[in-house]
Amino acid sequence: MIYSSNEGYNDSSQVDFFISNDARVYYPTHIWTNPFPLKATTSTIVRPGERCLIPTGLFFAISVSFAGFVTIASSLADQGFLCVNAPGLIDCQYRGEIKVILQNCNSATPLTIHQGEEIAHMSIRSTISIEMESSICQNK
Repeated sequence: MIYSSNEGYNDSSQVDFFISNDARVYYPTHIWTNPFPLKATTSTIVRPGERCLIPTGLFFAISVSFAGFVTIASSLADQGFLCVNAPGLIDCQYRGEIKVILQNCNSATPLTIHQGEEIAHMSIRSTISIEMESSICQNK
């Protein structure tokens, strides 16, 4: 199922996304917010100190001059999880499934991610394009 978030915006701010069959039950609404909630499509036990890659079932096609920034849900941070590369960057060229890298920072207790649980948020923000020109630096 493909949705577009360009209602009320010009075409240059379009963000198209696909929801996999596994994830449709977790994203029942057609009203999308920014930041966008990201939910786990599988249940996972994360041992102390362990990192894991959590699938969300969402695939985004973000337009040029925009990027997605992924941060952990505060409910998981409160349990001892850390989003390893937060904010994770989803650039306009990426076309794969959005996955979240989580680490259990609790030193003794395994933590569980439940299927359908909100694990992170992705905020779509405008970016600027720059032209870079190389030059030779001569030290004197």
